[in-house]
Amino acid sequence: MSAWESAAGSGCATETSSILAACRVLFGADVVLSDDFLAYLQPEGAKSAYRQRARESHPDAHPRVDGEHLQRLKQEFATVSDAYRELSTFLKYRPQSGITASYTARYRPREPRMQPAANTSSCRDTPLYYTGTVPSVELKIGRYLYFAGVASFQAVVAALSWQRMQRPSIGLLARSNGWLDDADVHHILQSGQVQGRFGERAVQLGLLRPWQQQELLKRQQSCQERLGQYFVRYQGISDYRMNQLNNERLRHNASACGC
Repeated sequence: MSAWESAAGSGCATETSSILAACRVLFGADVVLSDDFLAYLQPEGAKSAYRQRARESHPDAHPRVDGEHLQRLKQEFATVSDAYRELSTFLKYRPQSGITASYTARYRPREPRMQPAANTSSCRDTPLYYTGTVPSVELKIGRYLYFAGVASFQAVVAALSWQRMQRPSIGLLARSNGWLDDADVHHILQSGQVQGRFGERAVQLGLLRPWQQQELLKRQQSCQERLGQYFVRYQGISDYRMNQLNNERLRHNASACGC
């Protein structure tokens, strides 16, 4: 069994959990993994995360280390490398195949993707806009602005990062409530027995109850501004225009679901 198979749970894990586990290895425990994260993730972002993790774990970067510590580094680097291969394959083939039938159904709205020009080095800083028709599926505001041609791919990614940065971690909130202590948080982050986001892992380990997880998620969400405010504040869209766009999105979603 490879190091990656061991980290991802081998044959008992579905392809979906395998991809999420690969993201967790490369991006760390603080990144909120979701459909949006996978939809907007690009090969360049995965490569950047891999290079950072490789620099941290490659044995050649630690010439003075030997013995058991060196073996741990080799194992960690193998896990990082396998995770990057897993994620790269997913990013290469996701428009055609998806992961599982149920995941493909959820992922289908993101299939119309921006295709950079062949010479990506010369257009890397050029805003990329979607020019096709808006998919006939329900869309959140970020994806709607992208598919409507209002916001570039880079702007939507920046907006999601801006919003994410405002959210305190679930672990921090749980500690402030007295539901977890530092030892609990460390155990949740280090446990290889469970998969999922921090709150899900805590519930599976019996350290949080499901209602506590939901309460923490609600509190976390209340700490962030609406995604649309990023475009008002930094992209020159007025509040009035943003309200118009959101109303258009609601009408689109109603039509898409046949309401």
